[in-house]
Amino acid sequence: MKKTLVMGILGLAVGAASSYGQGSIQFNTYIGFTGCSGLLTEYLGVPLNNTYTGELLYSTTPITEAAGVYSGPLNPLWQIGSTASFHSNPAIPDGYLQGPNFTLTSYVSGQVYFEIIAFNGASYGAGSLAGHSASFHQGMATGATSPWPADGNPSALNGSGSGIIGQFTVGPVPEPTTLALGGLGGLALLLMRRKQS
Repeated sequence: MKKTLVMGILGLAVGAASSYGQGSIQFNTYIGFTGCSGLLTEYLGVPLNNTYTGELLYSTTPITEAAGVYSGPLNPLWQIGSTASFHSNPAIPDGYLQGPNFTLTSYVSGQVYFEIIAFNGASYGAGSLAGHSASFHQGMATGATSPWPADGNPSALNGSGSGIIGQFTVGPVPEPTTLALGGLGGLALLLMRRKQS
């Protein structure tokens, strides 16, 4: 009887611990932390509207990147955590995202690396415009704690985050034919140099 009771209590303890073995984060670029309106995303000074998509990328492996426009495929270590359209909520202005919270089921503690991407078209690099924020890191909310905004907040609430991520812009995605022609031109120059030497 005692053995069964002890095993039952241990089972409850393990079940309770495993139910909190996950972390959550808000995908809301309008919140930002104190004194900041959030992460504004623009193209040529105009905030993005609902014809653009944003994604919250995450990695448990450290990634450090500066904000930039499309310059090739994303780092393969990034995984998609949450997806939303810009200005999908009429209560927030153009240039901001509010999407589903992201939950990482294997999270217990520590830093997770994030980046926010924006694009038009079917995916990053498949449309005509794309860009990404600087990468940032922060802890995630666990247990009954409400999810924190994905903003790299360095305050005690979020653990030791990497600081505000700032605004970013999208830029033109090169046409595949443009890239191919550039590659062929470079190859032709190399062959001409070889013949001259």
